[in-house]
Amino acid sequence: LPGQVQGLQGPNVNVFNANDTEKVVAYHRWGNGGPSDDVIVVANFSHRLLAGYTIGLPRAGRWRVRFNSDDQSYDAGFGGHLCPDVISAPARDAAHMFDGMPCLGNVTLAPYSVLILSQDRE
Repeated sequence: LPGQVQGLQGPNVNVFNANDTEKVVAYHRWGNGGPSDDVIVVANFSHRLLAGYTIGLPRAGRWRVRFNSDDQSYDAGFGGHLCPDVISAPARDAAHMFDGMPCLGNVTLAPYSVLILSQDRE
């Protein structure tokens, strides 16, 4: 996706969610930061569907699902669990930041799947 996930090539990485209980890892990659550069990768290493899993996000607004490894367009044998775009909201205040991030949103994670999220250019 030219111009939409530039952060995957950036030198900066922040693993902000490493949940041993749910077997989820989420990290933020970026170069200069900002829409179309900040990228969030969320991986579910469990056999369970995790609907409404909350993650921190670096900015409010719409985070588009750029890649969902469970999409049946890749293989008819995949589960086809959809994750809609994420609308993130700011934390109430600094004391309520989520995963050390200023905003938060919910994703649906299929079993053994990966999501890649980014925002459109402003």
